[in-house]
Amino acid sequence: MQANLGYRGIMAPTHLNMRYLTEDVPCSLVPIASIGEMFNVPMPAIKSLIFLASALNKCDYYQMGRTVERLGIANMTLKELRLLAIGE
Repeated sequence: MQANLGYRGIMAPTHLNMRYLTEDVPCSLVPIASIGEMFNVPMPAIKSLIFLASALNKCDYYQMGRTVERLGIANMTLKELRLLAIGE
């Protein structure tokens, strides 16, 4: 990659405590996994990413993230979630 001119000048992060992990994992991956679990949909890949990101930054993103309980949608049906998503 370093020899590819298209990548010249693009700097990689110098640490792992960056927003792609600290924001995207608890605010995007955790809700996806939590909603999947609520409807009994296996989420092994996403849960693995949450686990790895947590291990890298020595925290528990699932514990601090936006779960269905924290979002107040834990008892909603799929139809209710769809209506919520489209604003009706």
